[in-house]
Amino acid sequence: MKINIKTVGVELAPEIREYVEKKLAVIERFGHLMGEDAALHLILGKTTEHHKGGADAFSAEIQLRAMGRDIVAKSFGADIRAAIDGLKDELSKTLVSGADKKRTLLRRGASAVKNFLKGGK
Repeated sequence: MKINIKTVGVELAPEIREYVEKKLAVIERFGHLMGEDAALHLILGKTTEHHKGGADAFSAEIQLRAMGRDIVAKSFGADIRAAIDGLKDELSKTLVSGADKKRTLLRRGASAVKNFLKGGK
């Protein structure tokens, strides 16, 4: 799987790149669902609300093509590492949910075939 990292308003230091790769290694557990041509696009950015008297905030967004659909997850945090941690949790939750939906659909189809073979509806 390819990981493309884009930054907006933030310098991508080597330790941040290593941190991202370490945190997103959890995606490898879902490799059997995504296929070989899966591509992950990560956008790291820094936003500021100086006109509202607010402090800087960091955002992280993932766009992933997997399981025959586009998966998007976003997270915000006070620092870049907090945003990446939140993103990892959000992405894991989304991937587990998608895998469960796929499994449920398969079971529903198998149940319909079984009922048909038994002579039911």
